[in-house]
Amino acid sequence: MDELVIQVYPDQEHGFLREPDGYWIVHIEGSSSSARSRADLLLLGLEGFVVEYTLRFDFSATNNETEYEALIMGLRIAKDLRVQNLRIRTDFQLVAGQVKGDYKAREESMKKYLQKKVKDLILMFASFDIQQVPE
Repeated sequence: MDELVIQVYPDQEHGFLREPDGYWIVHIEGSSSSARSRADLLLLGLEGFVVEYTLRFDFSATNNETEYEALIMGLRIAKDLRVQNLRIRTDFQLVAGQVKGDYKAREESMKKYLQKKVKDLILMFASFDIQQVPE
């Protein structure tokens, strides 16, 4: 079951940096275990707008797949909110590298995520960037 929480509160409560140049920020994180997988995202918008979203999967998924699911959900929410300038922050170097083109997607599942979902969504934004940040 997905959970969607939309709240407005000051930045200091999350400790994440908000960009001063009109960019919205999406922090994504995926995790998996043998029993469950989940993906979390935090969308930081302008004027204190925050969306927290958790995806829980009842099937087995790799960490990279959960990270891509979080990325796709963040892109879709931002698109629905008519965000123009978006920055993604992830702790997964592989996903960030594949989206930027620094790494080639070799696994078939990663190719599908990248080519059939992520690349199309990225085109919806006037400006897009993805950054790998340490945990």
